[in-house]
Amino acid sequence: MSQLIGLFQLRESLAGVGEHGTWALWIENLSSDEMTNIEVTVDAQAADVHFRPYYARDRAIPPVVGGRAIGRWCPIYFTTTCRGFIMVNVRVRAWFGGELAQFVTE
Repeated sequence: MSQLIGLFQLRESLAGVGEHGTWALWIENLSSDEMTNIEVTVDAQAADVHFRPYYARDRAIPPVVGGRAIGRWCPIYFTTTCRGFIMVNVRVRAWFGGELAQFVTE
């Protein structure tokens, strides 16, 4: 199976957060089909951190154009009562040409 998405994070988006913050994730469409109905959820391995899912049902990411991937920022808002490092799983659900594809980070 060929690669359908690229997922990247903006490290600076986490700097200086207190109880509320934003985690900026960049998603690229690497397929030859339009990507629609994007859903991004984050599951934390810590009880004191809560993430709000990201939904983009009104905007699509076009397919690769001339060998160049097109993407979009997906801001993930979170609240926390602790500081430090935590483990997370990022889940992305998107539709390509009408078919659902699901991705989970390890």
